[in-house]
Amino acid sequence: NDTALPLDARIACVHQIRILYRDLFMPRCAERLGHLSEQGGRLEMICYMFWDVACFGGPAGEREGNLFEDAVLDVLEDTLYLEHAACQESAVHGLGHRVGRHPDRAPAILDRWLRTGPIRDARLRPYAEGARTGCIQ
Repeated sequence: NDTALPLDARIACVHQIRILYRDLFMPRCAERLGHLSEQGGRLEMICYMFWDVACFGGPAGEREGNLFEDAVLDVLEDTLYLEHAACQESAVHGLGHRVGRHPDRAPAILDRWLRTGPIRDARLRPYAEGARTGCIQ
């Protein structure tokens, strides 16, 4: 999150992460779950741990930081609804990391998905329930 770049460019970049999931991870990653150590390769590990290695975040409490974080949460929520278990797990994992920063919003996104979303692998349900409180592996 380089603040030397205009905010709209940084936010546009975050929104492009949807393409990464749709065009790279979905067709190339098996629907294995990383939190259960099932991933079979480096790309699957990056899919699972994307939000750990891509240190995105805006300054807390600042207008720009809040707008940036809104974009991150939008991408994470959209990713939950992809018809791919590994991508869904990545979003659950990312939201679990966001609970400390967004103690109301991140769990609400997970709750919505648990109620209405396609859950490609039933083993994601308990993982998402733990992620609601920031408990992720």
